[in-house]
Amino acid sequence: SHLIQSIDAEELGKLLRAYDVTALIGLLTQAGVSPEVAVRALGLVQPNVASDLLQKMDSTRAAKWMDMMAPAISANILSLMGPKVAPKIVEKLETSTVGGVIKLMDASVAASIADALTPAVCAQKLQETEPEVLARVMAEMKRTGASDLIKEKSLYTVALGQNVMQAMEAAKAATLLEAAGTAPCVQILTSLQKCDAASTIANNMSSKGL
Repeated sequence: SHLIQSIDAEELGKLLRAYDVTALIGLLTQAGVSPEVAVRALGLVQPNVASDLLQKMDSTRAAKWMDMMAPAISANILSLMGPKVAPKIVEKLETSTVGGVIKLMDASVAASIADALTPAVCAQKLQETEPEVLARVMAEMKRTGASDLIKEKSLYTVALGQNVMQAMEAAKAATLLEAAGTAPCVQILTSLQKCDAASTIANNMSSKGL
């Protein structure tokens, strides 16, 4: 631990890259190594190595470490993990971490992770995500996943719904609102009446939806 804290970053990086993943886990999870020290070390190894290491660890500890990382590093690592492993860690991250990380990820990659979460957990984790970012991610999600998200009251307040739908392409917004059902659709379209978005989205809805 003392060595990791005191050694020059470049030299430490060379040293850590000589370890295999199993040895690195043993090194960074021993009793004397603080989370801050472990996070510093992880920032110096290749992203694919950090991703592999965090996948093999307890997801609670992995999430705690990722909460302390720079958003760009976390975004890179989660992207490398893929939609099977990343959701297990995302569901344990702080909502502020998710908000900062998701805007740095490719929207389709973020969407595949969001689709793998339950709507309730996904809604909770996306509470601090900017509306424009959320619009991009939801546009890439499976239709059922995105429409279920619209139904989640903990995330999809009328105000947020208004901002997201304005930021989204009208045809996509229409499809998702239709799939979400009558109540949220009416609520959000009503909130959009003060701007042009309501009529634009409505024009893209099917006659059955309308």
